[in-house]
Amino acid sequence: VKIPSSVTSIGNHAFSNCSGLIQIEIPSIVTSIGNYAFYGCSRLKKITIPSSVISIGDYVFSNCSGLTHINILSRITSIVDHEFSNCSSLTQIEIPSIITSIGNHAFWQ
Repeated sequence: VKIPSSVTSIGNHAFSNCSGLIQIEIPSIVTSIGNYAFYGCSRLKKITIPSSVISIGDYVFSNCSGLTHINILSRITSIVDHEFSNCSSLTQIEIPSIITSIGNHAFWQ
């Protein structure tokens, strides 16, 4: 899925439980990603959160069991509760030094 460059926000539950979603490109104009936006996208493999993102909700990538790689380029300063919980295939995550806190069960299995 390629989100158009005119999209500035990804809302709550936008792609929840899209089991066929394998790859998504988030444009560099997106500033916020809502709660549960990609929750349960079990075949999603890799995600890059662009530097434009300043707000990210709870459970955004929770239950993305196929997710193996996360690249956080954004200006967020915390990884919120349950953001990547139950991502059982996760093998690589790049956490920038700007991150000052990691929420409860952020990477819980």
